[in-house]
Amino acid sequence: PVSRVDRQLRSGRFAERFGARAPVYLAAVLQWVTRETVGAAGEISKKSKQRRISPSHLQAAVRKSALLKRLLRGGVPRRGGRAVPRSQRAASRPKKETTESKKRCPRQ
Repeated sequence: PVSRVDRQLRSGRFAERFGARAPVYLAAVLQWVTRETVGAAGEISKKSKQRRISPSHLQAAVRKSALLKRLLRGGVPRRGGRAVPRSQRAASRPKKETTESKKRCPRQ
């Protein structure tokens, strides 16, 4: 919404002054970028027969579009927001001591 963009511009101290149409223009640009990115990611998710758009779909959409790639250069995470597989999560988690191990080996 334009009012939110206006508030963010004023609180961000980007410039001392800006025109009344600046938040309107910026809101339109943000809406266009969002529409292009989500639309392209939706097409990619349809091709892969999935119902939800994942972060990897968004990343692929930006990579495919020359305009979005140039606009968002360096702004898209490389990993694509993929979750860590369960086996790696379990391996990185510290093991809990059982009550038997506490009885056998008291802390000093």
